[in-house]
Amino acid sequence: MKINDNEQSATHNTVYELDDRHVKLYTIPDFVAIGCVKSDQKWSFYEHMHHSHEYIYVKKGSIKYWCDGEEFVAHEGDFYFIQPEQKHKEISYSEPIEFIYLKFRYNNKIKLDDSGLQLIRNVDKDVIELIEKILLELENQQSGAKQIVEAIILELVWRVRRILNIVEDKNPNRFGYKNTLVKKAVEYIKLNKFQKLTVKQIADNCNVSSDYLSHIFKDITELTLLQFIESIKMNEAMTMITSSDLNINQIAYKLGYNDSLYFSKKFKKIFGVSPSKYRKQNRP
Repeated sequence: MKINDNEQSATHNTVYELDDRHVKLYTIPDFVAIGCVKSDQKWSFYEHMHHSHEYIYVKKGSIKYWCDGEEFVAHEGDFYFIQPEQKHKEISYSEPIEFIYLKFRYNNKIKLDDSGLQLIRNVDKDVIELIEKILLELENQQSGAKQIVEAIILELVWRVRRILNIVEDKNPNRFGYKNTLVKKAVEYIKLNKFQKLTVKQIADNCNVSSDYLSHIFKDITELTLLQFIESIKMNEAMTMITSSDLNINQIAYKLGYNDSLYFSKKFKKIFGVSPSKYRKQNRP
């Protein structure tokens, strides 16, 4: 973004301009349809595909869906999207369900090749407000509704892209995104090392699905999430054993292990000696 400042006597004029790269990316979405589905009973929709984009926001319950053969579950507060030409089907996972779907055509050439990126956990309030604003605008059907709706959709598209760190109109900076995601997971694990952590807790904190986070984490670190959690806990255990007066049972419970015998076996497997023997060997 360029900023030009022109100042003459008491007049100050600040002009903001978009550079050519942003101008070339700009196109107007073409609204197709929006709807709200509510069901107290089991609900499903057969496998299909279409030429438009589809955004789905889950207001209540959970939906299990398949996208290009991969299975995901979107819970209340989650958001997912289907790209043009992607085969997909849905079924309610926990009832009652309520969700809003939005369909539109958009000519920008971006195409994600990882379905895991298409599910956003606990989506930002800004995204929810934009979807509900579109629904309200079309319920009222006032003049200029289509133009206003398509302007809102354009903002919605770019809000979603910001969340996914898509900075160019080609492919997202996927390597950077994956490293950021792993870093966020690692920070959360370290902050909560005294808790009994689950993969779902960590994935929810990162706003992605458990399967996707597990895949990315293993790809980047060559460790599973559970292996990494265990390594953090065991390193902390090693410090506590040598520098605190807590007994082995207390250390195990403090690190989230309900079974101190299981904790001792894990410790011995990693360090080659039992926790009590390690304490004897490493304390004056």
